[in-house]
Amino acid sequence: MFSTFDSKEQLYLGVEAKILVEKNFLKRVATTELAEYTSVTGMRKFIEGIYKKRGLMIGYIIEGSPGAVVEQINKRIEADSFYSITDKLVKTQVVKEFEHTYCSNHISRIPYSLPHLFLDFSLHEL
Repeated sequence: MFSTFDSKEQLYLGVEAKILVEKNFLKRVATTELAEYTSVTGMRKFIEGIYKKRGLMIGYIIEGSPGAVVEQINKRIEADSFYSITDKLVKTQVVKEFEHTYCSNHISRIPYSLPHLFLDFSLHEL
């Protein structure tokens, strides 16, 4: 919740953030992290209306590439009977300053367009 000092008006921004890995890394298991991102502890909080107001998903990628992680998320969405094919993440420029921004459009329940911002903290070979 954001507000200014001289106004009682408040601005709500819900954020659900998850750590993601493309492959198992240290104590992080890729399938577990990806499952959390798409489950009721992740995206579904917005889609099912658990979070009553709008927001966005943030993925902290600590291993792998953002493109590969998004591809794995989309495969999970395709395989999950909760989702429809239209729920997949599509590349977009939600935030112009960030390269890895996506959006998923959910029309089968509460119509909802969910922004996704992926921050790449992985170490890449030089």
